[in-house]
Amino acid sequence: MKLNSNHAVAEEVIVESGRTWNQWLDELKSDKFKDLNCGEVEDILVHEYQLDRDWAAKITARFASTD
Repeated sequence: MKLNSNHAVAEEVIVESGRTWNQWLDELKSDKFKDLNCGEVEDILVHEYQLDRDWAAKITARFASTD
């Protein structure tokens, strides 16, 4: 699924995380994240994927809004 997003924000997520929104959404659909709450997903993004807490929260919130 492709999401329409503000171009500047879409570019920002690539710069900050090295992935596009769609790549993050695909990753968060994997079994690794199945049945986790938003806080748990955010923690994994911070600790295992080395994301800034703010970006982890943005990506998690974006994913949660697609359900």
